[in-house]
Amino acid sequence: HGQETPDNCRQIQYSVLPVFKAFSIDESFDFEILKAYQDYCDYFLFDTKGQFPGGTGQKFNWALLEDYQLDVPFFLSGGIGPDDVESIRNFRHPQLFGIDINSGFEISPGLKDIEKVRKFISEIKSDIV
Repeated sequence: HGQETPDNCRQIQYSVLPVFKAFSIDESFDFEILKAYQDYCDYFLFDTKGQFPGGTGQKFNWALLEDYQLDVPFFLSGGIGPDDVESIRNFRHPQLFGIDINSGFEISPGLKDIEKVRKFISEIKSDIV
């Protein structure tokens, strides 16, 4: 959730770690800017645009991702909690790679409730398999 430039991502690309770049999405987001990053990032993360970088606990309009046409896989983020199984099941995009879940899965700050996470994954997969 930083202000990394394409050149920053290019430099990081030479490390042994995959490069994730987060973008804050709202109705005015221009997906064309992603082209400058596509050669230097392994994954994108699309999150809700808020006043400050980082989690807002709110969802953005996932239909906006219909405008995303690049080959870089992405993580869907932004207020995704235990009650969002149906929304996730109904969302389809060929580049969706993973889901960033929110604090609704936590026992305490930063500590996930593994049973809630397992249940969520199981419920999502039950529709796919």
